[in-house]
Amino acid sequence: HLCMRVFLFTGILLLFHGYSSANTLSVRIFYNREMNTAAFSPNNANYSVECENGRILTADIHTDLVLKCQGDSIALLHKNKLKAVTAFVVLSPLHPDSANSATFELRPDAGTKAKHYPGKLTVTASAGSLCFTNEIDIEYYIPGVIQAEVGSQNHFEFKKMKAVIIRTYALSNMSKHADEGFHLCDKVHCQVYNGKSYQHDILKAVKENLATAVWFITQ
Repeated sequence: HLCMRVFLFTGILLLFHGYSSANTLSVRIFYNREMNTAAFSPNNANYSVECENGRILTADIHTDLVLKCQGDSIALLHKNKLKAVTAFVVLSPLHPDSANSATFELRPDAGTKAKHYPGKLTVTASAGSLCFTNEIDIEYYIPGVIQAEVGSQNHFEFKKMKAVIIRTYALSNMSKHADEGFHLCDKVHCQVYNGKSYQHDILKAVKENLATAVWFITQ
């Protein structure tokens, strides 16, 4: 079902659209950054690890996986043992009911601070570099963008407004990187996204205008 509110303002029709269906985004993280190795570990849920030959293991919160680029392939190591050499690796929450609440830690290389992300991760390799795509429900993506772009110090109502702007932009630009096989990148070219936000006021701001976007229609 849909609920709609319509306002007329200076000749422009503003349509605030509350949608009920989930929207999953694929966001390329560490976009345009060359990386030869990365470490992955679940934070709060078990993850299924799959490659082109099917599921190869279950990663729990004590698991640390290492991914290394080998040309256009990925070497996957678990406990310093090679588990697979594959074209892709898909790491997804094992249980469907934790698809959005599950988070993982990704450390792109030695000496770089780890980042936490919710949802699912797909890893591929191209031209000697690893490529990471975070698949996430849009409502879990929005707090991360607010955290990255405006921080936690702004007024609560500003964060609510920012949530609507981020949601509207994401829904309106899901084809921006279609030729590369994902929706958005994590840089200013799209919207800055550094992973999960744990800030209570940001999470509350997003929840209070859940599923609200703005559409502009000229008359």
